[in-house]
Amino acid sequence: PEFENNKRQIPWYPNGFGWEVSLSKKDLRKSTSLRVFHKWIMNETEVGNIIRQEAVSMIPPLLLDVQSHHSVLDMCAAPGSKTSQLIEFLHQNSVAPSGFVLANDNNEGRCFLLSHQLKRLRSPNVAITNHDAQNFPKLVTKDENGQLHTLLFDRILCDVPCSGDGTLRKAADIWRKWEPYLGNNLHKLQVKIAMKGARLLKLGGRMVYSTCSFNPIENEAVVAEILKQSNGGLELIDVSSSLPELKRVKGLLTWKYYESYKKSYSSWEEIPQNLRERDSHFLPSFFPPPLEIAKKYGLEKCMRILPHHQNTGGFFIAVFEKKQWTQYEPKFQPYQDKSLAPQQNISTEEDTAIEAITEIMTRELNNLTKETTKQEVQTQAQTKESEKELEKELEKELEKELEKELEKELEKE
Repeated sequence: PEFENNKRQIPWYPNGFGWEVSLSKKDLRKSTSLRVFHKWIMNETEVGNIIRQEAVSMIPPLLLDVQSHHSVLDMCAAPGSKTSQLIEFLHQNSVAPSGFVLANDNNEGRCFLLSHQLKRLRSPNVAITNHDAQNFPKLVTKDENGQLHTLLFDRILCDVPCSGDGTLRKAADIWRKWEPYLGNNLHKLQVKIAMKGARLLKLGGRMVYSTCSFNPIENEAVVAEILKQSNGGLELIDVSSSLPELKRVKGLLTWKYYESYKKSYSSWEEIPQNLRERDSHFLPSFFPPPLEIAKKYGLEKCMRILPHHQNTGGFFIAVFEKKQWTQYEPKFQPYQDKSLAPQQNISTEEDTAIEAITEIMTRELNNLTKETTKQEVQTQAQTKESEKELEKELEKELEKELEKELEKELEKE
């Protein structure tokens, strides 16, 4: 009865696969009536049949719309609950999917935790890497003709490091420690991670940016800077019709930057010039773009999940689609009118450099292969020649021995 009264199916999770039990870990461990249920949860988790996580944390993988043929990158994957979902979706409609999931985390210890989590699923279509997400390397792959190409991804999840104030219902310490400026120092890192993801995304691919924070400096401000830097290459997708039973609110068009409880700024121009020059902490991207640009970007297409709407944690989600290759704008600069007119069909400087490097690498690799093959042929020829000479010497020695034996036999006769 205690379990029956506290279980609930999550109404917005597809196919009825999401359930929650409103009991704490302490209740599960101490209650004798729930002992069997607790043991069952532990066993099913260990064999990979169920995944335990915060309900709202399951939303970003759902909005990625992963298919069995997709190449998927999870840039900040540990501890691995969202990655487990991605792997599950990869196998959902195919026993042997052609796609794969690449799970990355910058912390070696967390990568071990990630490995422990993912091995329960026993999927051959997953690999784990240990890189700083903002500097994630360009990977090179070979096509059917042996030509080298930069590996790009169909789907990318950027669940970035954040202040985590959206978890205040389960992390009581946040109420005591919270300050309005917390998380502002993460803004630059969050933008860099997302922009690296944008460069690794295929044309027509989808990227989800998410945090468990309420702070607009970590959320809408990051999204606006991503759209500004991508210069028309990325667009926000309207996912308001996805997960129809999920209660959400639209993204913000305006916000303030709070230096403290008492001091706030509404725009970059409000910050005194001497303070801008003295303190590099201030960035133009902290502030909302002009209202016309904010509407053009469609910042309202972002999604905010508030705890009191459906008894969950707080969360922020933005879904991007790559529409074209563009020349990226300079980083963290004030808004200018030219940002409203994206350039068309221009490769990025980085992509151009990568293509040039790849071409050089391919040429050098081909030359090296030819040279190696030539040396191998020469070595094989020399080896064969040496073997022939050795055979001749052995034959001569054998003939001499036979002649001596024959002479001895003749003498005996």
